[in-house]
Amino acid sequence: MTSLLPDNFTFTQSSLQTFVNCKYQFYLRYIEHFLWPAPATNDMLAFERDRSAGARFHQLVHQLLLGIPAESLVRSAENDPDARVCRWFELFRKSIYPRLSGELYPEYSLTVGLGGFSLSAKYDLLQVDAEHLTIYDWKTSRKKPARAWLEAQLQSKVFPLVLAEEYKPVSYTHLRAHETVLDLVCRLLLEKKKNTNFNTCSTFRPHEDNNKTSEYTNA
Repeated sequence: MTSLLPDNFTFTQSSLQTFVNCKYQFYLRYIEHFLWPAPATNDMLAFERDRSAGARFHQLVHQLLLGIPAESLVRSAENDPDARVCRWFELFRKSIYPRLSGELYPEYSLTVGLGGFSLSAKYDLLQVDAEHLTIYDWKTSRKKPARAWLEAQLQSKVFPLVLAEEYKPVSYTHLRAHETVLDLVCRLLLEKKKNTNFNTCSTFRPHEDNNKTSEYTNA
């Protein structure tokens, strides 16, 4: 499979997670470029509504963090065809937004080199406050993700790894015998995790009417 990857292929948490979950699915999606398989759901219309509503919520938060007046964004949220978007945005403005300080980088992308390959991450929000870096990720799924599940996902490893790599380059080993480039990237993620103190990752659940984020630290 290694030889089938284009020379300029950039790994992401999504492509790596696909590889870990199912190598054949990775082959179809990222090498053959098939839109397969369909999402595992019994109601595709509801799935598309949820995904579209989540995207619009992300856009509102992005615009708010860029400095667009909240009043106009509130009106947009109130006129959204899905009432959940207005509720999510209101909760975000009241719970998370007032607590954000320092330099804020919404929808921020970074790409770094890893063992001779490129690894990219796009953050919903990167907060730089004094010497601390905090990664925020907005979750709008109907079911609250379990903490253990979040920590096990490659997103929770890739995001802080890319950030750490951007500020402190690290040398890596070459391919092991019988190891593909995908195996290498996944292995390096785990090795890097053991040797790097990652920053706190925070997730915001707009479904929850409280003033807390779910926080966990990869260490």
